[in-house]
Amino acid sequence: MLVYNAAGPRCKELGDIKALLKTKIPKITIGSITLKADEGNNGFVSWEDTMGNTLNSIGLRNRGFGYYRKILPKLIASARTQIRVSIAGSTPAEYAWLARELLALGVKEIEVNASCPNVWKSGKQKTIATYDHALLRAIVAKIEKVSNQKIFDYKLSPIPDPTELKVVAKILSDARHVRAVVTSNTFPNAFAKRIGLAGLGGTSLHYIALGQVYQFRKLLPKRISVVGVGGISTQAHVRRFKNAGADEVQIGSHYFKKGPSV
Repeated sequence: MLVYNAAGPRCKELGDIKALLKTKIPKITIGSITLKADEGNNGFVSWEDTMGNTLNSIGLRNRGFGYYRKILPKLIASARTQIRVSIAGSTPAEYAWLARELLALGVKEIEVNASCPNVWKSGKQKTIATYDHALLRAIVAKIEKVSNQKIFDYKLSPIPDPTELKVVAKILSDARHVRAVVTSNTFPNAFAKRIGLAGLGGTSLHYIALGQVYQFRKLLPKRISVVGVGGISTQAHVRRFKNAGADEVQIGSHYFKKGPSV
C-alpha cells in the first residue's frame, strides 16, 4: 500500500518539496498548480475544531507554471522519489496545456484536480468539474488528445448520489490515459461563521471517503487504481481504506497540520 501526501498548500514551495524528499515517502504530490500565479483567497481561510475536523477555503494558491518550469527538471533529475504534479485549469484547454508542458519536463504522473471547491471569481463560486459531467468529459477528452499514456490520476469531490457516481466512473473508465481515481477532495460548502463556506476535511470526511473508495472499486476496471484520501492519521485508518478497496492512500489534513513528520 503506497502512502503519500495529498495535493495542498504544504507542497508547493521548493522548501516544502525538499523537506518531503528527505523522508521515506514513495512519491510526492506537488500542487495543485495553475497556468498563472494564483494568490488564492484572502482573510481567515483555514480552521480546525477539537475533534479533528478541518475547514479550508485557501483556494489554488501557487506561484504559477513558470515557477515550476524552473524547479521541476532539477528535482526530477536528482530525486530518488517519484514526483507527481497536480494541475488545475480554468478551462479544458488549459488542463491540456499544463499536461503537455509537464510531460515535456519529464513528469511521469499527473493528477488532474477536478474538484477544488474553493475557487471564486467576481464574487461567484466556480463550477466544480466533478459535478458537471459535460465539463468533466471535455477535460478528459482534451487530455486524451495530449497523451493516452496511463499516467493521469483524476481527483474528485465526494459524490453522494450513487447514480451520479456511476456516470463519473463510466466517463473515467472510457479514457485510456486514466491511471487512478483519487476519490475524495474536501466536501464542498461546509460552513462555519468565522470562515464562511469552505471545504470540509479531516475526521468528518473519513467514513464518507471510505464509501467513495468502496463504490469506485466496484465500478472501475481493475486497470484503474483507486486512491483513498480523507481523515487518515493512523495505520488503522490506512488499513480501513485497504479493506474498502484502495490501492494507495494520500494524507491531506494531517499532513497540512503536522508536516513531513507524518
